[in-house]
Amino acid sequence: VNFPQEPGQLRHFLNDILGPDDDITLFEYLKRNNRETGAALVGLELGRASDFDPLVERMNASRIDCRHLMPGTPEYEYLVNT
Repeated sequence: VNFPQEPGQLRHFLNDILGPDDDITLFEYLKRNNRETGAALVGLELGRASDFDPLVERMNASRIDCRHLMPGTPEYEYLVNT
């Protein structure tokens, strides 16, 4: 997730993007000064598999840049398994 460096963006992610049964299992964020955005690695566990498509739709509709890392890709292995 690439958060805009503005107050309230994490709250927006929690309230408007995540579903009521979604759980954050991993959150790594390092605020850097003098940047417009701040990257975070966010792991999610969904309440039901059927919640995935609506989550992706909310991510795509948001102005927050969210990307789904697929297991088995180099990015996933580097970020999640190190």
